[in-house]
Amino acid sequence: MPSRVSSPRFVGRAAELATLDAAVARTAAGQSAAVLLAGDAGIGKSRLVAEFERRAQDAGAEVLVGECVELTEGELPYGPIVAALRPLIGPADDGPIAALHPAVRGALARLWPELADSGGVEQDEFARGQLFEAVHRVLAVLAAERPVVLIIEDLHWADRSTRDLLAFLIRNAPHERVLFVASYRTDEVNRRHPLHQFISELERSGRAERLTVPAFDLFERREQLTGILGEEPDPRLARRLHERSEGNPFFAEELLAAADAGMLPDSLLDALLARVERLTDPARRSPSSASPTLARRRASPTPSGSSRSQPALRTAPGRNDLRPIRDPRRVVRS
Repeated sequence: MPSRVSSPRFVGRAAELATLDAAVARTAAGQSAAVLLAGDAGIGKSRLVAEFERRAQDAGAEVLVGECVELTEGELPYGPIVAALRPLIGPADDGPIAALHPAVRGALARLWPELADSGGVEQDEFARGQLFEAVHRVLAVLAAERPVVLIIEDLHWADRSTRDLLAFLIRNAPHERVLFVASYRTDEVNRRHPLHQFISELERSGRAERLTVPAFDLFERREQLTGILGEEPDPRLARRLHERSEGNPFFAEELLAAADAGMLPDSLLDALLARVERLTDPARRSPSSASPTLARRRASPTPSGSSRSQPALRTAPGRNDLRPIRDPRRVVRS
């Protein structure tokens, strides 16, 4: 069994793709739109985004993609925006940048210093406003030729500057042919997370809609396993993997790959325990009653017991509440 398996076939997500395709159609007709793609880690947001990117390009849209990066310290201001628009930054006499007023190109020098003239780059709040307007103008120039899809992945890791710029663009492009798509992990965003307010304000304003990526159902799980194995899976295997992974595609892939070894791989343990490690000590000791979300340490799809008695923690989805459980290797949903 390989150490990492993945279905070469895109599975399910028909409703989600239909929503995104409809947003592209509205954008092509002259109405800007924004979709916030939400889901737990491993649920398949990136796979869905990649499939949607292909479909949007086939529909004639200009697709720009940037990813937020988790940093151990400090910030990378505007990082995903810079990455998304970098393909547009070419020679001064070529591409959409050439169609902009010199003052607008100068404002963009905060992101791309090569666009600066000999006078250097201003850094005050007025210059920040000019930068926001300049990025908006770049998208407007592109959208005048064909619909634009701007995708920002892993928005839960975005710095404040990126969130502010994205909010500005969404609010100030109601009639531009631009579709904004931003993905984020719901299990990373509690009420104290800065992205929570960002999402709430956009939804209240009516400028954005939230699209939650659901877990696979059993039929989709069988289809996923068929793509991985190259044949129909044993129904008992499919059901056990489905129950153990709780419909999460990544968890199922990791459990299947690790079945021979008999232990859960570190990559899956890291994904399961990351949110616990980010919490404070009092939160880890919280005795609230919550549904568990972690999976058993043993990788076999078949349930098994454990004699270990040290307490472990489990987390409630969407609440980040914890309560102790007696078996640190057992972390299945009750």
